[in-house]
Amino acid sequence: MQASRNIMNKLLKGTIAAVSGAAFTLAGLVGVNSALAEDAPATAPTDSATTATTVPTISGTPGTASTTTSKITVKGAVAGGMIEGYRLLNIESQSGDSFIYLVNPDYKAAIINGINAVIGSSGTQFTDAVTDAQIIEYLTKNLNDSNIKTFATGFMSTTSAPTPSFEQTDATKTITAQVGYYLFNQTATGDPTGKVLSNYMVDTLGAAPLTITLKNGTVTLTKQVKDNDTNEDASGAPTTSMQDWVNGADYGLGDEVPFKLTGTLPSTYSTFTSYSYTFTDTLSDGLTLDPSTVKVYAVNGTGNAQTKTQLNGFTVSDTTPVTTPHAGNQFTISTNNLKVVTATTGQANVPNPLITADTKIVVEYEATLNENAVIGNPGNPNYADLTFSSSPNVGGAGSTGTTPEQQAVVFTYELDITKEFQGADGKTVDTPTNDMPQFTLYAADGTTEVQGPFTVPADDRKLVIKDLDTGTYILKETKTPAGFNKADDVEFTIKAVHGTDSGAATITELTVSQAGWNADPSTGIVSGAIVNSQGTKLPSTGGMGTTLFYVAGAVIVAAAVAGLVIALRRRNNA
Repeated sequence: MQASRNIMNKLLKGTIAAVSGAAFTLAGLVGVNSALAEDAPATAPTDSATTATTVPTISGTPGTASTTTSKITVKGAVAGGMIEGYRLLNIESQSGDSFIYLVNPDYKAAIINGINAVIGSSGTQFTDAVTDAQIIEYLTKNLNDSNIKTFATGFMSTTSAPTPSFEQTDATKTITAQVGYYLFNQTATGDPTGKVLSNYMVDTLGAAPLTITLKNGTVTLTKQVKDNDTNEDASGAPTTSMQDWVNGADYGLGDEVPFKLTGTLPSTYSTFTSYSYTFTDTLSDGLTLDPSTVKVYAVNGTGNAQTKTQLNGFTVSDTTPVTTPHAGNQFTISTNNLKVVTATTGQANVPNPLITADTKIVVEYEATLNENAVIGNPGNPNYADLTFSSSPNVGGAGSTGTTPEQQAVVFTYELDITKEFQGADGKTVDTPTNDMPQFTLYAADGTTEVQGPFTVPADDRKLVIKDLDTGTYILKETKTPAGFNKADDVEFTIKAVHGTDSGAATITELTVSQAGWNADPSTGIVSGAIVNSQGTKLPSTGGMGTTLFYVAGAVIVAAAVAGLVIALRRRNNA
């Protein structure tokens, strides 16, 4: 029998099964170039079981599993990532890329269960009478990426659940394990969040160290707000086009602010039988959700070929006040199974399939900027994260992951006007406390009211108008105190510079066009002064000044008459 083995190994270089006593062994089931996991190329031996050459070697006893240990490195592992392994096949011996395998008796029943899951009801099921040779041959010829999950599901679902050959282990560290053909199962993704667990992997750990690469899919989330004007940088050059989706924008009191959440799906989406997907959104107190505006879309393709299909099957919760991790009002948009959602009726060009790994799930809604809005920095942030199914593997139906938190910020501004009162000589006069002026703020057209009218308080003479968008306004005095001239209309423009593309947006520059006014980017406040001047006091009719004129005129007339009489008498006497 041993001679037969040598002949077969020489002819097929260890890739055909050979008989050794009662144990059937097979060479070359999975070598360095496995299709189910990425291995490191063979390296110079570092283990006592290897030879002094570059050819990894394990010398074994026929029919006996080698207890040689070797090293496993997990590529793509991050802090907190965990992995476990099941040694399906032991190794009797190795020469280079050729292996003599033995079925691990601890897992034989589970392996048969896994194979039968792949075969299904249409094929001939394996029984307990199956030989090791048949098991190894089936694994050699049939196990691949397309059915590894099915195999692993059957394997793990055995009545007596198999115990890992090595328990959950830190995947960032080198793992020492007995040589053999392994089924690898990632049990925790670790940080950063946003990843789904790797698909199952199988590969051979021989005398040379083995590197396996995790097959994680990644889920991402983007949170954006729609810009409603053109922002400029410090030089005055535009940084965004009107209606762009950005991470920071300016709005005014009562404005409907559009928001967008964009979630992606993992590359391994097709390996999930069910897929939960929940957006969690927290609005700051300065924003009020309009539930009727919430819509969910499946976006497929790019450019001119892009389709945007509205979806049924998502549930929008009521808003709930929260204090952690951020104070505000929180709501969710969720589905228990993304794979069963449908398109709303009446839409054209609905793709089939509707949702794939390349599909983006987009939520759009509007919220109103209210009187609780924060002026200036840090603005009114809107936070969001995405919770999703994270394990396509056995027992992972309830496992979820969460993306890193994203935010978009709405900024708003304040106008503080100090009212001054002056006499005709330009000197400050007393405030007309019982007859204070009123102002109304208009849009640039001069007719559309933005806010007002406001009566200037007599105590501090400061007019405060909150929650203003950037843009051009006209401030008009609509009621003027008696004895004062109406203040001139003031047209002014507020401009802000803040981040719009990535990171947490912050106001870095705030300007106002009106000469003598100031703008503070840290507080978001624009301040200035408006003067009411008293009119010139003219003499009034019926007063003392008029009487004097009358008296003087009478004296002159009387003198003229007297002079005329005297002149006539002299003429007559002559």
